[in-house]
Amino acid sequence: AAPAEGAISPKEMLARMRPVPTFALVDGTTGTPYMIADKQGGGATGYFFTSFQGAAFVLEEAKRDAEKNGYTEVWENAKIAIVPLDIAVRLALKKINRTGQNDLKLDTIGDIIASAESIEAALKLDTSRRYTQQGNVPLFYADGLELPPGDDGGKRTPVYFSKADLVAEWNKQNTGSPSPEVKVLDLIDTFRGVMKGNSNGDLLQSLVFVPTAETVRVARDLKSKESVPQYKMNEMIAVGGK
Repeated sequence: AAPAEGAISPKEMLARMRPVPTFALVDGTTGTPYMIADKQGGGATGYFFTSFQGAAFVLEEAKRDAEKNGYTEVWENAKIAIVPLDIAVRLALKKINRTGQNDLKLDTIGDIIASAESIEAALKLDTSRRYTQQGNVPLFYADGLELPPGDDGGKRTPVYFSKADLVAEWNKQNTGSPSPEVKVLDLIDTFRGVMKGNSNGDLLQSLVFVPTAETVRVARDLKSKESVPQYKMNEMIAVGGK
C-alpha cells in the first residue's frame, strides 16, 4: 500500500537506518558471509549483530567448535565486517539465492541479532515474550524526549538500541525529574508497518535511530584499521546446520 499523505516512506526509513552499523562474519579476503545451513529445510541464515561484542563472541565460539571438531580451515580467515542497518533489514525481509561451496545453491535470509543487554531490558518492558524470539530487535523511546532539531530545523525523536542510553539522555535534559516511562517497539515490525503505509502517528515522522556510542566507536575503528572487503550479496560460506 502507498504511504498515507505525510507518512514516512520505506525509502526514507531505510535512509535513516543507513548510519547505524551492524556486524557480520565474513571471509576476510572475499567478503563472502558465513551462513548457517539448514539441511532439512534447504535454506541458510546469515546474521547481523547490533553489537560488535555479539559478533566477536559468536566468532570465537565458532572457531573453538571448529578446532574441537577438526575443521579449523573453514574459519581461519574469518573477519567481522560492517554492514549498514538498512542493508541488514532488506536482507531480513527478502530471500536471496546464493551459491556456496561445491556449487551449493540455497535460498538465504538474514536475521538481525540484538545485544543481550537490550533483550533483557525489553523483556522487562514487554511481557509478551516476543523478544525471546531470535530476529526481534527492540528499540527504546519515551514520549516527550527529543533531540535538538536537525539541519532542516525539523523535530527529531530518538529511538535507542540501548535503554541505558535513553535514560542517560533523559537525565541530561531533565535534571532532577522522575525517570521516564520507557516504551519499546520492534525494528522489523515497525518497518513492515511503514511498508504497509502505517505511519504510527508522530513518532515515525521524526524518528532518529541512535546506536550505542560503543557501536559507533568500534565501527569507526574497524574502518580505519582493517581492510575488510565489502559484504558479498550473491555468495556464502555454508557452515553448521542440522
